[in-house]
Amino acid sequence: MAKTVFIGVGHGGSDPGACANSLIERDVNLIMAVTCYNVLTKHGVNAILSRWNNTESDTIYEEVQEENAARPDVAFEIHNNAGGGDGSEFYYYSGDPNGKRLAELCKKHTEAIGQNSRKVIAGDQFIWINSTVATAVLCEGFFLDNAADKQIADTVAEQEKFGEAYAKAILEYLGIAYKEPSGNSGGSNSGSSGDLMRVQVGAFRGRKNAENLVKELKAKGYNAIIK
Repeated sequence: MAKTVFIGVGHGGSDPGACANSLIERDVNLIMAVTCYNVLTKHGVNAILSRWNNTESDTIYEEVQEENAARPDVAFEIHNNAGGGDGSEFYYYSGDPNGKRLAELCKKHTEAIGQNSRKVIAGDQFIWINSTVATAVLCEGFFLDNAADKQIADTVAEQEKFGEAYAKAILEYLGIAYKEPSGNSGGSNSGSSGDLMRVQVGAFRGRKNAENLVKELKAKGYNAIIK
């Protein structure tokens, strides 16, 4: 049976999160989360995102409720930081050794892309940590207002590296071997030029959220519909 991972995407909508150096946490969180989602699904994991765009805005209580309803194997919340520090932080529930192990794997894989780690620490005070049923980790990838951190995470490509690192940590925790992408955009696995391929990018309970995503995709030149 496929493992399920719920990815909470911090902030969103009218809540931008931390803002500094022309970076908005809400946006950065989403880039990291979508990248993590994509890597996990390519490895057969049933990944779920709490939001797919920056117009949605669930409270942390709503996120936790949605996560608990999904009954995942891992609850993974993505944030980034501000306040003058530097490096990554990973939080887990003090009574859960599995959470500590996953947090330490996050540290391992983010250090592999060049980021230093401030701490891996029990975060029982966080709602995401103390209220989720599944093994939970909350990530603070980098400080938006730190010059050194900015150099490692101020582009989309660099932010995607964080998402990949998180996915590698989750896969290792789940005992799933990471497979390097082939880099093949065509060839025998891509189908013939006449094949029609459809990609589903989200599922919503509320029609308004679905309409917002369709509007966003159409603005970027995609042919999007609600079904």
